[in-house]
Amino acid sequence: MPLSESDNTEADASTPCDVGDNVLQSSADAVQHRIALTDIASRNDIDGLSVRQLKSLLVNHYVDYKGCCEKQELVERVHELWMDRKKLTETGESVALSVLQRMLLKSVGVAKF
Repeated sequence: MPLSESDNTEADASTPCDVGDNVLQSSADAVQHRIALTDIASRNDIDGLSVRQLKSLLVNHYVDYKGCCEKQELVERVHELWMDRKKLTETGESVALSVLQRMLLKSVGVAKF
């Protein structure tokens, strides 16, 4: 028995739109998976990240992860990256202060660099 036009319309309305839904879902997933290195407060935060988030962090900071087969290997690389950034931010303030002190001393003629 052939379907009437109204039956066909109802069937189309009840079937999900694969293309549009997938695009919207992909966009939502991408937003949900984004993370910045500054969002990480502790080692436990790194352990809780997904493989996609770990890879994204490494790629965004130009860290090669070729040869990493296990999630734990990615976690270790992100942890190293996070520790390096933490050290830089902690020492960056003292280095900047040290540079300013040298410039000040040089400008008043106390020290010659």
